[in-house]
Amino acid sequence: NPDDETYNVAEQAALGLEFAMASTSDPVEQEALKKRYTHEFLRWLIAHEVGHTLGFRHNFKSSATYSLEQLADSNFTRLHSVSGSIMDYAAPNIAGRGKPQGHFCAPIPGPADDWTVEYAYSVWGAQSPEEERSRLEKIASRCGEPQLIFGSDEDAYGGSIRSIDPDCNLWDLSSDVIGFSAHKIELTKDLWTRALVEMEQPGVRYPRIRTAFQTGWRSYTDAATWVPKFIGGIYGSRDHIGDPNAHLPYRNVSAADQRRAMKLMQDYLFAPNAFDLPASVLNRLALDHMPDFEGTVYTAPQLDYPIHQTVMRIQALALDRLYSPYVLGRLLNNAVRYNPGETPYLMTDMFTDMRKGIWSEALTPRSVNSFRRQLQLAHLEELISIYLSSQSTFPTDARTLASNDLNVLESSCSRAAESPTIDAMTKAHFREVVRQITAAKKAQRDYGSLIILGQ
Repeated sequence: NPDDETYNVAEQAALGLEFAMASTSDPVEQEALKKRYTHEFLRWLIAHEVGHTLGFRHNFKSSATYSLEQLADSNFTRLHSVSGSIMDYAAPNIAGRGKPQGHFCAPIPGPADDWTVEYAYSVWGAQSPEEERSRLEKIASRCGEPQLIFGSDEDAYGGSIRSIDPDCNLWDLSSDVIGFSAHKIELTKDLWTRALVEMEQPGVRYPRIRTAFQTGWRSYTDAATWVPKFIGGIYGSRDHIGDPNAHLPYRNVSAADQRRAMKLMQDYLFAPNAFDLPASVLNRLALDHMPDFEGTVYTAPQLDYPIHQTVMRIQALALDRLYSPYVLGRLLNNAVRYNPGETPYLMTDMFTDMRKGIWSEALTPRSVNSFRRQLQLAHLEELISIYLSSQSTFPTDARTLASNDLNVLESSCSRAAESPTIDAMTKAHFREVVRQITAAKKAQRDYGSLIILGQ
């Protein structure tokens, strides 16, 4: 079950190991890395579970404590760990080929763990209740310190888009989640285009290459899960009034970071060449015909690798999150929560950026490849769904902007379909887009009660 915690731990462990092994082509070095990685991962996992026995809660925000540069320095991680707390699900810290490798996983408890132990287990000897209360309040008042950031299960929501804080995630790492998402995808690209070729040695079966390839998709799934949270995102804080360095409970993600997040999605998830893979890689991905307990060879939907279906699953995940009522509602509310002088990122910006990025071939007529055609139709489905939705589901501004996008796309695709420079499949594709928009406009829209956000 992919939603099961044990499954996700195993999947992240496997992905980290594939990345670690791909950092060198030397078999002796690979064996040493395998032993080191396994030891470090198990050490962290055991420490995490022992933390629960001591009463520690998950801290899914603590992995945002350190920068990528700090995590690459083994002298730093030896003293400070790779995360503020071992109670996070921190992704394995993989540097990549030719780069200095810090610790793969937490070598010691983090500063937030030490702070928790100080509060819960300090022994001061005989003292009055008032004295003990004063000591505990002094310890607790440190919560505003940067290394003690906190967000638990009810903040991360298991990865749901209901979670508002883009720094509070499962299996991320570093204070730059956007940069880390790009880093993980680059590790996957290296695994796919170089390491898989190096893996092809006498005695290695092709299904082993397929397994390594399949593991790499987790980088894209994670990016499609984390990065949309920056759009309309809100950093959360549990600090108390009067604590030193205390933060307000809510703070909008800056427009600059929202644009960075949008650019990452356009470059790594939606771009025409985002999933360009050579045939020499795709033709190596053989399904294992050896029997197993699950009868995989009989239950697999197809024998050849389902590359388009897999890409669509990743892209649809990002689209569904970006166009969810939660994100659109936050964009609406955040517009009035920017401080004077701050540059806002508005719902109009999001709709415009998505339309221009995903439909560039229609706006300036060019042939559309097979990955982009299915992406464009999936995006169109999101827009039509919002356009025809009840006002109790989406903000009225979202319905208005969806209507505007449909008008722009209808006009652009109508013109592009007549262009002599595009191929026959693209002409048919653009005409299908126009047909769907025309049908949507003829359908009866719901003009019922207005949405009351938060109710």
